Amino acid sequence: MNPQGPVISRFAILIGINAYPDRPLQGCVRDILAFERYLQQVSSNTHIQLFTAASSLNPSPSPSPGLAETFADPSTLPTYRNVTLGLEKVTLAAQPGDLVYIHFSGHGTRCEPYAEFSNQSTGDLALVLLSGKKNDEIFLRGPRLARALNAMVEKGLVVTVVLDCCFSGSVYRRDNPRVRFLPCDSVLDQVEIDADEDDKTGELEAIIDSGNRDASARVNWLINPAGYSILAACCPHEEALESEFDGQPRGVLSYLLLQVLQEHGGLGTRFQDIYASLQAKFKARDASQQQNPVLYGNKRQGFFGKTYSDTTTAVTAVPIVRGPDGSLQLQAGQAHGVSCGDRFTLYPVSKTGDNNDSSFAGNQALSKAIKVRALTSQLEHVDDAAPTTTHGPTETGWLARPLNRRSLEKFSIQLSPDILPREEWLTAMRGRHLGIVHGESDGPSTAASFRVDLNRNEEYEIRDQSGQKLINLPLMLQSQTETNYFCDVMEHLAKFALVGQLTDNSSTSMEKEPDERAIEPFAKSFSVQITTRSGAIVDAGCPVQVDHSEKLWTFELQVENKGDKALYLYAYNMGPLWQVEGIDFGTYQLVPPRDDDQKLSGVVKKRLRTMVPPKMLADGYRQCEDIIKVFVTSQPTSFDILELPEIGEVAPEKKSSSRISWADHDVLAKWAALSFPIHTFFSSTT
Repeated sequence: MNPQGPVISRFAILIGINAYPDRPLQGCVRDILAFERYLQQVSSNTHIQLFTAASSLNPSPSPSPGLAETFADPSTLPTYRNVTLGLEKVTLAAQPGDLVYIHFSGHGTRCEPYAEFSNQSTGDLALVLLSGKKNDEIFLRGPRLARALNAMVEKGLVVTVVLDCCFSGSVYRRDNPRVRFLPCDSVLDQVEIDADEDDKTGELEAIIDSGNRDASARVNWLINPAGYSILAACCPHEEALESEFDGQPRGVLSYLLLQVLQEHGGLGTRFQDIYASLQAKFKARDASQQQNPVLYGNKRQGFFGKTYSDTTTAVTAVPIVRGPDGSLQLQAGQAHGVSCGDRFTLYPVSKTGDNNDSSFAGNQALSKAIKVRALTSQLEHVDDAAPTTTHGPTETGWLARPLNRRSLEKFSIQLSPDILPREEWLTAMRGRHLGIVHGESDGPSTAASFRVDLNRNEEYEIRDQSGQKLINLPLMLQSQTETNYFCDVMEHLAKFALVGQLTDNSSTSMEKEPDERAIEPFAKSFSVQITTRSGAIVDAGCPVQVDHSEKLWTFELQVENKGDKALYLYAYNMGPLWQVEGIDFGTYQLVPPRDDDQKLSGVVKKRLRTMVPPKMLADGYRQCEDIIKVFVTSQPTSFDILELPEIGEVAPEKKSSSRISWADHDVLAKWAALSFPIHTFFSSTT
């Protein structure tokens, strides 16, 4: 037996296609060979399957070093059969706990949705492979890829996928040979569907209905995204591009991703860290570039590495972008609860995956927000000098960890007179910048959001503004509760309340630019409603009644884009255990404008279900309250900073899957937040 535990093996499937009969590309094989060399350098036990096709199916020696290839072995061609067999081969050979990396560099496309769980708003992603029978292409559609990934996850493999291709409709394409997109061919598409007749709706529905979350949903071809991480080159209305790097064409995503891996610790680095730094590099390269990589799946997973547990050091951080004028732009703003005067610690991305590593103690700077916009904020250093570190001054890609958030102060706390030692607790609360209601009155104050009392069992009880005792809180005995732990609980409750009260920026007194005042109200560009299984339509703010006994879905969230520009949707569950978690895995979901010619509906629908958590059932509760919090924005962003674990638990590290956006673009950014209260109960027949 190995005293250090089982040996973990790595498996890589690398697919690069230049030789498309229609619209050939130039940099895809170079992308894949660069990653092959990198994996061979940093990992001695990676089993690599390489599927490539260079500029011709009958090539002469290539003038570019490293690109020459022969096709003596047809099993190395990136055909549909070879790639799907390669996926199955890895699934059979790998053991639970092994790591799988899949990298596709080539053309992508959008195919018409054909199954119930297809994405009716944008259509299905498809990877364009070679047919192997003649000089044409064939599509590996999202549902087929999802089934292969799900088989790996079900076996206990840890899967990382990189897709350097477009996956949107031809309506968004330009006639550009460096755009990695091919239009969908209905004939070939049907061939691929016929080859996968076993991808039926019933099978997908059985896999998708995991039933393991308080509020759960699944989107498109992501069957169980908690089990893997996918990095896509762009969102469905953008273009994945090739560009010149060192005089040679490369995929922008593949090239910059490899840079980030080499600079920030490589394999095993937390995906959130990789993603934040990658986003910063995209923006630093070209502020006008309209390509934003998208992260789907498990953000806590290491890149081609292990999954970090929820007990990993809890840090909520947001990336920094240095603007052309030298200003520091925090990628969070009013929509995220940031206020002028909020203070942040700035530091570079850790190469160890632990941003509390002592080796970075000197690589920090203190800053504060001096101007807050819709989705970004301008920072300035609190001291005059930027930090001198081995990483140089604060630059694009550094992270910001909040030290205090002034928006939490409005959720004030009142301590009853019998709380001792009183001054020690008040001092600790001030140190956390928590709001305090002063005074020694025995009675509750209407100004307080929370009141803390000591009951006859010498337990601390927390009540809301109406005097209702809060449930599902940790047991806090006077004799055993430390001051810091009490402050952790109160800060958690204040953050939870902040998320609940976030609303759109149309009603605030924030400074507005002249052009912003002339814009039509953002709320008119979309609608958000919930439809119950009975067909009742519920607007935001109105309670939704849900029966716990429903086995599939209990209500449907529907978002309609009524304008002519893309919108971005984020849905969160504010659960009864005081958690705030994304319902949908990934950074956001695109809601494109309606286009009948391209069969884009302009509508996103999410079937959801809520259940009484097992922890509450064990305590005798037969009902619970959730809030579905929906954010809609005009520009991509990230709301990771708002997420919370169940109260009393250590939060997973949050380091932004934030979209990067310069401050001058953010002048016209719009956002809205809506809340849907959900009451889940056991019916009399349950």
